Amino acid sequence: MRFRAVTAVLLVTFAAGTTAALAQSPGIIPTPPKQEKGSHAMKGTEDEQNACYHDAAKFCSDDFPDNFKVLACLKEHRKRLTKGCQQVLTDNGQ
Repeated sequence: MRFRAVTAVLLVTFAAGTTAALAQSPGIIPTPPKQEKGSHAMKGTEDEQNACYHDAAKFCSDDFPDNFKVLACLKEHRKRLTKGCQQVLTDNGQ
């Protein structure tokens, strides 16, 4: 259950950051990404999900299921996160 919550947190946050950046660009109207049949919204790669799962469970379990609180928690603990999770945040503009 927590794995799915962490995954959702990360993906919602990454999508929100991308949408906010596009919304600030004049003349660009953000559209939601097209989903393949049977896929879940905001699904990251398995590697991205695995990279932050243990960090989020360790440092941010009190913040579940609030996606934005978990992201804020991960950012707050960035120096203590595994390198893989730090990289996922960086790669996704966080």
